[in-house]
Amino acid sequence: MAIKSLSQSDVFPKKSNHLSSIWLIFGMLLSFQTFAQNTNNAEHDSIINFSDTDIYVLIALNVLLSVMVLWMYGKFREILMYAGLIKQEENKPVFGNIEHWLTRAVPVEKEATIQFEHEYDGIRELDNVLPPWWLWMFYATIAFSFIYLIHYHISPIKALEKIGFVGPGVGQEELYKIEMQEAEKQKQAYLAKAASKINEENVVALTDANEIAQGKEIFQTNCIICHGKEGQGGAGPNLTDDYWLHGGGIKNIFKIIKYGVPEKGMIAWESQLSPKQIQQVASFILTLRGTHPPGAKEPQGELWKEESEENKTDSLNTSKNNNTTSAK
Repeated sequence: MAIKSLSQSDVFPKKSNHLSSIWLIFGMLLSFQTFAQNTNNAEHDSIINFSDTDIYVLIALNVLLSVMVLWMYGKFREILMYAGLIKQEENKPVFGNIEHWLTRAVPVEKEATIQFEHEYDGIRELDNVLPPWWLWMFYATIAFSFIYLIHYHISPIKALEKIGFVGPGVGQEELYKIEMQEAEKQKQAYLAKAASKINEENVVALTDANEIAQGKEIFQTNCIICHGKEGQGGAGPNLTDDYWLHGGGIKNIFKIIKYGVPEKGMIAWESQLSPKQIQQVASFILTLRGTHPPGAKEPQGELWKEESEENKTDSLNTSKNNNTTSAK
C-alpha cells in the first residue's frame, strides 16, 4: 500500500521521464568542476589541500555512487512493475540492459535452453558463459603484461611514463640506486635541518672520522693561536689532560665554545660557527685527551671524570633508596 500510495503521488508519476535521472547524475558529476579550478588560487583560497590521490578517490566514489543510484532506480521500477503500477513495456532500462551486457546472464525463464542433459540428484548444470567483464579484465592483464615486458626489459615507453601509467623504465637494481640517491638527499636535508637545533643540552660527541676531520680543520683555523697546534696550550689552557677550568665533557666544551669566557679573553663563537661546527670542533677536542704533546702546559682547573651511564644509573638507584628510607 505504501508503494502504491507513493506511486500515485507527484513524487513518482506513473509515466516516468528519464530526464529526471539524467539531471540527477548531472548534478552529482557537477561537483567534479571543483577540481578544475586554478591551482594557484586554490592554494590561497582553500583551507584544505587535496593531493592527486585524494582527487582520484573522490572521483571514483562519485562514479560508484552514480552506478548505485542507477541500480537502485532500476530495482525500484521493477518493484513498481511487479506491483502492477507500471506496465512491463514501460519498465525500460535507463541506459539499456547494462547488467545483461556485462554478464550475458540467461533469464530464468530461458534457463532450460542452456541445461546440460546429465543430471545428478535432480540437479542440472547450466552451460553459462564466462561474464564479459571478467574476460575483459583477463585480456587487459595480458595486454598489460606485454606493456610491462617491453617497458622494463626491452625499451622504455616514454609516453606512458609522462602520463604516469608506468614508472621509470629501469631494472630493479637501477631503480634501487635511484631510490637510494633520493633517500640520501632526504637524509642530508634532514641532517641540515636538525643540525641547527643542536645545543648544549642535547649535543653528543661525534665519532665519525669525517666529522672529526672537519672539527680538526676548524680547530686549526681558529683555536691554535691560544691552545697550540696540538692542543698543548699557550695563552689558553692545555686541552690534552684531564683537568678543566670550566668542566669537561662534550656538553661543557660545547657551551664554552658557544658562549666563550670573556673574563679569560675567549670570545663567543656562536656568531661565527654553526651549532654543527661547534659540535665538530668540540668532538675533535675530546680526541686530544691523553696525547701528551711536547711542551704541554701544566694542568689547570679541577680533575674531570666523565660519569658513565652505569654510574648514573647506580647513583639514581642510590638516590631512590635514600628517599625511600627517609620516607620510612
